[in-house]
Amino acid sequence: MKKVFLVVILLCVLAVGVYVATNGNRDISQAATPEFTAEPTAEPTAEPAAEPTAEPAAEPDDGMAGQTAVEPEEQQEDGQEIFGLSGLITEVTGEYVVITDAEQGEVQVNYGEETAFEGIEAGSLAVGQYVYVDYDGKMTRSLPPQVFALRLYTHVVTGTVSAVQEDGVTVDQDGEEVVLHLPEGAPELSVGQRVTAYTNGMMTMSLPPQMSAGYVTVE
Repeated sequence: MKKVFLVVILLCVLAVGVYVATNGNRDISQAATPEFTAEPTAEPTAEPAAEPTAEPAAEPDDGMAGQTAVEPEEQQEDGQEIFGLSGLITEVTGEYVVITDAEQGEVQVNYGEETAFEGIEAGSLAVGQYVYVDYDGKMTRSLPPQVFALRLYTHVVTGTVSAVQEDGVTVDQDGEEVVLHLPEGAPELSVGQRVTAYTNGMMTMSLPPQMSAGYVTVE
């Protein structure tokens, strides 16, 4: 019986030893092999693609770069540039007169329905009269040069010289006096003479009013 009992004890010891040896190796194996946790690989963040900036379309080069566009001049009577002539009439027809201007010399002044007459009528134009002409600046290169009259006018002052000043005379027109500034080359005047003066109609607001004569004759 002792032998049997000893064999049983021995077997138990062996069993315990085997169990301990087996479990101990497993624990050591688990302890020696660390668990590896794979860290997530950071994926590169894709930067948003830059949106193309739309450049303004280039304006066609018309030669005006850096210049201020100028609006075409309106052909209106009030805004139209006016040029002037004046002189004695040397020739008269039904369509034009020829005058002698101080600067331009002989000029043929054409007129028509579009011409405005002031102080004189087309039918009363005569050689020896002094007239003023407004035109648009267009003059031909013919001999004589020609213009078209926008306005053809003259204002006549007729009266008796009542006073003589250094730069002109005072003329009495039936009780109304006007001071006339005489043009270069005008005849010497004296009190009591009867004169006819051609003016452009412009008059000062003074008393007596003053006017500039373009041409003066003595009766």
